[in-house]
Amino acid sequence: MAETDAGLLMRKNGLGDLSVLSDQLILATIFSQLDKRDLIKSIPFVSKVFYIFGNEEFLWKNLTLNEFGGDFIFQSNWKVTALTPRHLQKYDAKEHFQPKKTIQIQGFSSNELYYRWYLSHLNLNNFQVDFGHIERKNIKELTFNQFVEEYDGPAKIVMLKGVTDGWLAKENWTREKIVERYGHVQWKISHKGNQKMTMNLKDYLHYSSLQNDEAPLYVFDSDFGEKVPEMLKDYKVHDFFKEDYYELLGESRPKSRWIVLGPQRSGSPWHTDPDGTSAWNSLIKGRKRWAFYPPHIVPPGLTLHPNGRGLYTDLDAPFPVEWFYSIYPTLLPHQRPMEVTQEEGETIYVPRGWWHIVVNLEDTIAVTQNFVNQCNVRDTLEELSESKKRTKDFEVFSTLLKENHPEYTRLVQAVELEKKERDDAKKKRKEKEEKEGKAEESVNKGYPFDLWLALQKVCAHHSLEVPQEKYEVSVPPDSTNRVFLYNDTVFKFFSNKPTGPGAPRGFRSFEREKNILKALQICNDEEETLCPELIGTGRVRFDSSSNNFVIESEEKKELKEGKEGSEWKEESTIYYVISSQLEGEAVRDVFAVLTDENVGEVVDYLAQSIRKIHECKQIPALLGGQKEWKDFLTKQNDNMIENHTKWTTVNLQLIDQMKDYIGERNVLLEESNRKLYLLHGDLNDENLIGVYSAEKEGADVKPQNGTTYSPEEYLKKLFGWETSGIIDFGDALLGDPIFDLVALHVSVFRCDKRLLKRFLDKYGSDRWTELKQGRDGLSFAKIAMCYTLWHPCDALKTVYLKKPHFMKLMKLEELERALWDLSDVL
Repeated sequence: MAETDAGLLMRKNGLGDLSVLSDQLILATIFSQLDKRDLIKSIPFVSKVFYIFGNEEFLWKNLTLNEFGGDFIFQSNWKVTALTPRHLQKYDAKEHFQPKKTIQIQGFSSNELYYRWYLSHLNLNNFQVDFGHIERKNIKELTFNQFVEEYDGPAKIVMLKGVTDGWLAKENWTREKIVERYGHVQWKISHKGNQKMTMNLKDYLHYSSLQNDEAPLYVFDSDFGEKVPEMLKDYKVHDFFKEDYYELLGESRPKSRWIVLGPQRSGSPWHTDPDGTSAWNSLIKGRKRWAFYPPHIVPPGLTLHPNGRGLYTDLDAPFPVEWFYSIYPTLLPHQRPMEVTQEEGETIYVPRGWWHIVVNLEDTIAVTQNFVNQCNVRDTLEELSESKKRTKDFEVFSTLLKENHPEYTRLVQAVELEKKERDDAKKKRKEKEEKEGKAEESVNKGYPFDLWLALQKVCAHHSLEVPQEKYEVSVPPDSTNRVFLYNDTVFKFFSNKPTGPGAPRGFRSFEREKNILKALQICNDEEETLCPELIGTGRVRFDSSSNNFVIESEEKKELKEGKEGSEWKEESTIYYVISSQLEGEAVRDVFAVLTDENVGEVVDYLAQSIRKIHECKQIPALLGGQKEWKDFLTKQNDNMIENHTKWTTVNLQLIDQMKDYIGERNVLLEESNRKLYLLHGDLNDENLIGVYSAEKEGADVKPQNGTTYSPEEYLKKLFGWETSGIIDFGDALLGDPIFDLVALHVSVFRCDKRLLKRFLDKYGSDRWTELKQGRDGLSFAKIAMCYTLWHPCDALKTVYLKKPHFMKLMKLEELERALWDLSDVL
């Protein structure tokens, strides 16, 4: 009989009916419930397999912690520690109890047991990485304003050198000195369990020097400053991190500083820092490997808490070594996190919302602090407002913030309004569900009939494959009009609900989308795609008399916008556009992890593509001309104060300045012969689509025909991001190209003036010079700022999201310079 067959037979005979369960399940749900008496006096005598399982170290570790908490002296292993009475436990390894006889069992194997043994004996000395994902900077080369502009404001991770220069901690926080000084102090211990525990430092360091755990105990103490105040004198918070609005809470502030100490293989599982805070972490001794995912990407292997805000129990998260060795290898290169190794003396800045995991590569000692400042105060307010258990905390913090920093009054009001709207919507939804039963309201909201059935009929009408099951169809959650993705095809349905006098907004968007896609088809070529390919358009209505859908495609009946048409007045009719699906995802979802080279290529693509749009000759008549553009600007100017007051984004002090800033006779409102261009109208980061090179259809990153790649070429093929095209032309209009720059700059470029300048240079300086002529000396920055104030989509909200520190600017001229003045860009 083969050795493996003998092992399987031993397992089956040794476990009996339990053999149908996995080893992991048996250990986790059955053996973990047993006590010491069971594991010593009963389990070994059942079978050889039971004996093997009963000796698993993690079972004895749990028994030790359950019985002693942190009051134990680690012996040679966890089993011996658990079986040795506390008063007999010794520090000297020679005095540790040793079993008189070890039983050797041949012929049994278990992947689960081997995996645990392997992880607990890993040596991580050579586990460091540095792919260049995280920028390294000497803090002496940065000013405070540069740090805010380049890292804190845009929420960009950076590894800083020089922060710990002159710290006494570098000399005082060695293992020998802290044991001598603080060995008697009880420290909070982080571990893979649900009970709180502390250990004195002498016992902990003794344990850490002997352990072979897959998830070692880890000192993570938020009260070290109260226990040993002299340790606070050993380090100094750098000026970059001193601003902390949570200090307004006084003694009731949440925990904000920790001493972190642990051996090789210890660390923190995937998590985001609490309350939308940012953090800095200075490594005094040792080395750490960090990995990061941006806020919107949940790391593989995690199960989120139902609130979806990144809160989860530690028990749900794989411990660091487990994640790196079981999940990480299964990820494709472009799916892997951003990574960096922190060396002794370095400080890493972790911005608000970023997921991170940390594993210690050797014995480490670090200090870390969280803070709320001008760049993340909105995140903190929003996270507090969205937590049911933190309502009182939100009210107290909001009140103190308004009293001490009146510049944030409007921000607090905006968050309070969002909270009220969210609570009201939830209440209405619950009442409706109780009354009518749960329905697919989210998909069909705003439409007169079931869009799933309409989708099937539209597919059949256009001779496209008809989806049979709803799970086959993807429904993006954040689209203004209802969108279905199926078989590389996009089906967009436009709501026909009345939105005021004239044609409904949904119908107007349909007309623009349809006609602009037609006009731009000539711009697509084999080398570069500008926009999706138009497949079909039409309208669909439900005929109650025949109990069926009636579809009229464009080929059968020309749809025209105008008062003489009756189509748009029929609320039972909706309109649709079918187009090809561009490959990839929105730049919004990947921007945070793109390389500088990728971002530059995106900017260059946009400059060339948007100029093509602006210069398109086939301009649909429905967009109008000079009168329509002037009417649009006049309406936006007339409604400017009302809109900004309603949006609650901008401080009232800025709103009071708007009319004077625009002026009584603004030349932009009086132009009647300016050449107009086709504008996209909403060039935000959701409407630019791209794909990683390695994910591109038909992509093959392997060298062909014996050729080889340089490391740089290979990485570009793996991690390069290529633009696929621009989508969503429902807001297209005829007007000044500078207007298109508002959404582009504040959303896609993240208000980075270096990217804006690169775009303008690539687009062509001739155009911008031409556009400034004859405008009474208005600068480019002034024109762009006027359009920002007039923009119908609350552009300043996006500005403050990307550049939170701009909220402190109390003059529109200052905001103009910070946002649009390119004279300070090299």
